[in-house]
Amino acid sequence: MTKFKCIQLISLVFFSSTVFSSNIHVEKISDQVHILSGKEYGTNIGLITTENGLTLIDPMPGGGHLLELDNIVKSISDKSIIYILNTHTHSDHTGGNEFFIEQGAKLVESITTSDDSCSY
Repeated sequence: MTKFKCIQLISLVFFSSTVFSSNIHVEKISDQVHILSGKEYGTNIGLITTENGLTLIDPMPGGGHLLELDNIVKSISDKSIIYILNTHTHSDHTGGNEFFIEQGAKLVESITTSDDSCSY
């Protein structure tokens, strides 16, 4: 094999794995808890597995990565996402809400105390 063909083959293997690698890193904390981190946007998504289904925390990656996020969640569990929780309302934490609500998840709204000083 010529040097040129070897270089082409090595380049193809290297760039293929780079191009097709996931934009979302998965860290397994336990069988029930995973942290999904967006490589391009630097924020985290929580995934909690319960007997009844999945809870997704801050599904924020926006349109470009929602299908990838959905596929990763499905690779972790065959259960459906039943609840979405947001730590706050900025779009970098709520960007995927509508996508998962359309699939049947329910957004758990925040509960505010009577003096409006604390949100849960």
